[in-house]
Amino acid sequence: MSPTVVLARTVSTGRIVSIVFLGCFLLAATAEPQATIKSLAHDLEPLTETTDIRLTRFADFTDEPAVRVGMTLEPGDLLTSGPGGFALELECAGGSLLRFTESFRVLVDVPGEGVDCAVNFLSGTVDVLTDQPTEIEAGGVVLGSEGTQYSVHLVRRSNQPDFECLVYDGRVEWRLPKQKLQPRQKTKWLRAGKSMRMVNQKTAVTLIAPRQFATTAQRYARFDVVNAKATGLAISNETTATNNLARVHQMVLAQPKDTQLRVDLAKAQLQYALPAAANYNLRVGGVRTQEQMQVYQIDSRQLQSSPLIVTDLPPALIVPIPWTLVQQKKYKEAIEAGELKVKAGSVSSRDYYALALAYRELEGKSSRKAPGYAKRATSLHARDQLLTDDELRHCASLGQGR
Repeated sequence: MSPTVVLARTVSTGRIVSIVFLGCFLLAATAEPQATIKSLAHDLEPLTETTDIRLTRFADFTDEPAVRVGMTLEPGDLLTSGPGGFALELECAGGSLLRFTESFRVLVDVPGEGVDCAVNFLSGTVDVLTDQPTEIEAGGVVLGSEGTQYSVHLVRRSNQPDFECLVYDGRVEWRLPKQKLQPRQKTKWLRAGKSMRMVNQKTAVTLIAPRQFATTAQRYARFDVVNAKATGLAISNETTATNNLARVHQMVLAQPKDTQLRVDLAKAQLQYALPAAANYNLRVGGVRTQEQMQVYQIDSRQLQSSPLIVTDLPPALIVPIPWTLVQQKKYKEAIEAGELKVKAGSVSSRDYYALALAYRELEGKSSRKAPGYAKRATSLHARDQLLTDDELRHCASLGQGR
């Protein structure tokens, strides 16, 4: 029996990318490079080359002696990682990033017209960050994306694919093959914040769980740390750097349309000598002109195409403004910044916690606003999971006016 196929289209900018399922792999007569290996890593250590990731070239079915950063890939090339914490990042011609982890296997495919990158994903996890059209086939599911962020997990259990797609930005249109003959049937969308899982040809759509946001944020942060180290940046405590970056990534994944959060993440990435990553988040957040960058106090000179090499440990990671100001004991400024975020509807549990702390410091136990903001922080934490256990206990205390 042939596997179930889901046809999908992703929309985020108003245009629809058509997706075509390829029943068999078609190789162009004269293959052109489709992607470049941008980075390699084992755990948090960047690699320039490795023999633990296997590259089989389609033209002659032989293995390359090693996989190296800067290698170009063509349709039909197959990448297979060994067991352990190996990671590989591909950059497509139009700038799309495909990040592979968890014992992955991926076959470079022939992209359709106007598509930046196309792959047949056979196992593992892939994270896609793009503002260009891309196509991914995984376990009989075909996904197209344009200007979005999403993840695909694929493993095989009892010879059946266990597929899951998590959309963080944009939306995905999907249908089963039998629906091709029913054009009047209502379109189904997988929207930002939703996850679709298919096992044994049965699909289920749910909200992305907080732990899934956290897991993806950790992967994003690990790639940031690896890419920062590859530039020569010295990081004294990799665990702390990863966790701090992951916290900001998690906020963005949970609230992808929040411009301030995108800016916070971009500033953090600039501190770690990652101008290309910062550029992506500023662009997606709508901060593109010199005037807009000045509003957010961003030095555009740091957004150069080549990484800024920093030999000393960067200053403290920039996190959302209210919390940073509280740490600096600038309580009045923290309140002003926090209240602006409340009015804009872009507040997180950490922002509410910062407001509660700031009001408590300035007004003491008699503060009427501190308990309310502490309770809001606790309530919102159930969704964004941004507070530590100690901070939650402190919020409970503040909420009771203690």
